[in-house]
Amino acid sequence: MNITPAQQDSIREVLWHNTKYRETFEEIYDHIITSIEHEPEGTREPHEVAQDIISNEFGGWEKLKELEKLRQTEVSSHIRAKQWQYFKEYFKAPLIVFTLLSAAVVYYMASHVTRKPLFIIIYIMAMAPVGLWVKVAPFNPFSKKHKPSVKQGIAQSLCTIGMSIFNCLVFLPSVMMNDDQYKFFNQMHISVLTVIAVLYIVLGLSIVKVFKEDLKILYTA
Repeated sequence: MNITPAQQDSIREVLWHNTKYRETFEEIYDHIITSIEHEPEGTREPHEVAQDIISNEFGGWEKLKELEKLRQTEVSSHIRAKQWQYFKEYFKAPLIVFTLLSAAVVYYMASHVTRKPLFIIIYIMAMAPVGLWVKVAPFNPFSKKHKPSVKQGIAQSLCTIGMSIFNCLVFLPSVMMNDDQYKFFNQMHISVLTVIAVLYIVLGLSIVKVFKEDLKILYTA
């Protein structure tokens, strides 16, 4: 069956409105168009074929939304597992050498220079993933032309972990100790700060690797 550009646009608009993620939209749209092209001429209208596919193969629009949620959960679990795997690699050979050298450098800087460079290192490693997210995130997520990837939400949460923990380290200690003058990075033992800085370095590197190896392209406009 031949399908006109106007009919394609009509099917695309309905599908765009009823799907949340780019992957879902592209896969189902391609499947519908292919099915219509293989449909015998004059049997049914293209929109009837499309509706039949949605109802019989995907269980209707509501079931399709449930399938998208399930897919998002599966992708999220997979990406988090990969990030945790990359994180642990820095405490095993051969990357543990890098981790130990980083710890030695950080400890030396904090004990023989000042704690300010240590604070800057932790801050940079907390912000680096956020900067990575800003680089690949859409400029206008509310645009009607934008269809987010299923990976986009998990990417955002990964990139804000470090900054969230950093804010807790800065503000919570003084609140919990009821002391407005308490400064965590100035008064905490140097060994604790060294561990925190190294963990931040490893966390940032593991997130960067997730973006490079697993997330890749997060969206298309």
